[in-house]
Amino acid sequence: LISEMLATGEGLPSSEKPEDFQMRMSGLISFLVIESLKRKGLVKVHYENMSFGEDMGDKIVVERI
Repeated sequence: LISEMLATGEGLPSSEKPEDFQMRMSGLISFLVIESLKRKGLVKVHYENMSFGEDMGDKIVVERI
């Protein structure tokens, strides 16, 4: 539910297929893991590149320190 709310907040349409929902859920889990690693000081995060949209696959979101 949270992943759908965040994606809708970005202006993306609601998921209509289970595959779309699964992709957004995987993205949310990835974002949570990235934030955890950032708080431990292990990575640098580029928040401006984080998105649930299709364009996210082409951008660098996280870098190892």
